[in-house]
Amino acid sequence: MKRRVAITGLGIISPVGNDLNTAWINIINGQSGINRITRFDSSVLILI
Repeated sequence: MKRRVAITGLGIISPVGNDLNTAWINIINGQSGINRITRFDSSVLILI
């Protein structure tokens, strides 16, 4: 049995923008979504 899919729009949650237009403009302009970690101590390395 084949399943059908309906695409109702495009959305994005991203470090370069939380809507499609902003993200696309930032990607085209070479804006990086990478930054330093500041919300917690990243100096501790945990290996699982």
